[in-house]
Amino acid sequence: MWKSGLPLVIGLILGYLAGSYGFSRDTAPQTTEDRKDSLIRAEENATTPPLPKNSRKRNLSRKDTVDRAAETFECRPVIQLLENVQAEADACREENDRMRSRLGNLDEDLKQVAGDPIPMPENLDPKHTQPELMRSLKAAFQEKNLNAEIMAVDCTEFPCIIAGKIDGQHDHKLFQELIDTEAMRGYTGSGISSTTGIQRSEDEKGNEDVTFQFGVSFFPKDLPPGLNRKTTGRRTMHRLNQLSDALFPRPE
Repeated sequence: MWKSGLPLVIGLILGYLAGSYGFSRDTAPQTTEDRKDSLIRAEENATTPPLPKNSRKRNLSRKDTVDRAAETFECRPVIQLLENVQAEADACREENDRMRSRLGNLDEDLKQVAGDPIPMPENLDPKHTQPELMRSLKAAFQEKNLNAEIMAVDCTEFPCIIAGKIDGQHDHKLFQELIDTEAMRGYTGSGISSTTGIQRSEDEKGNEDVTFQFGVSFFPKDLPPGLNRKTTGRRTMHRLNQLSDALFPRPE
């Protein structure tokens, strides 16, 4: 009985070995080349899987990137805040451009009012230069018995302008009276531009103190070539106002 069952056992063992090492009834063992061919065919038949939704295969715009980040990480409140900030920045930029345009218009208007600077002419009569003008004006103050103080002189342009203060009540007619003095006889016929103001205060005893504040310019009767009284007077008044405002600021 054992001998009759031996072929069956041997057949089972051989069948097991054939399955383990790739043998079959109808096929031969696979060689290395056969396996390579199988791999190549598998790669050719394979399909490329779709890219994930957030793939960066293509270049995304800044907005697309932000939107995808918002969808992915649920940060829409932060993105909305950034968009609001950007909108406010754009509005500020537009307002800044409008202000620049308005300032440009104001500069043009100021130029129309103030005129262009007038350089000191060559060969100007010495009595209209700073040293001689200061000497003559101080002598005229003394001649009129005026307690006056010259606070500023500007001869960077034509004509020279002078600012100061005098004790007591006066008005613009004082400057013509100064020209009529012996000390300023040489300025007869000169043009006069002036700004004036009155400052009132009280001392410790309640007595009123009055101070006459002034800015004045004396320019020649015959202006240097290329100048006329209208443009010269406009420019001079602008300078006098600037100097007076700097020395005598108005109370708020």
